[in-house]
Amino acid sequence: MYRVHAPPSDEKLAALRGFLHGLGISLPPGNQLHPRDLDRVLRKAAGTPDALVVNEVMLRSQSQAAYSPDNIGHFGLALTRYAHFTSPIRRYADLLVHRALISGLALGSGGLGDNEFALCAGAVDRGLPD
Repeated sequence: MYRVHAPPSDEKLAALRGFLHGLGISLPPGNQLHPRDLDRVLRKAAGTPDALVVNEVMLRSQSQAAYSPDNIGHFGLALTRYAHFTSPIRRYADLLVHRALISGLALGSGGLGDNEFALCAGAVDRGLPD
């Protein structure tokens, strides 16, 4: 199970670029955007009267992260693979990650069985809450 975070949509990026243009700040073209570019904007705005609104608009321009068996990477963290879990285990996805690690690393009983991997993917497809 991956915690995935898609890059911002073209529409949200256009709105963000328009807002930042009004402040004299630019971003690289959409297909060249990297999380470090957004970090650069936040650093540039830090300590200015616009810092809070820049931060808010930047957050609203982002896609929402989600759990998925399909790995599309995590744009916000600039990672190609990311598995998110909390402690103590409170979420279904956390339990899946721990059980998969137990199986994958042969750490003993309690891991996912071969037939359970397909069931887990089906639960995600049905949109069960985490």
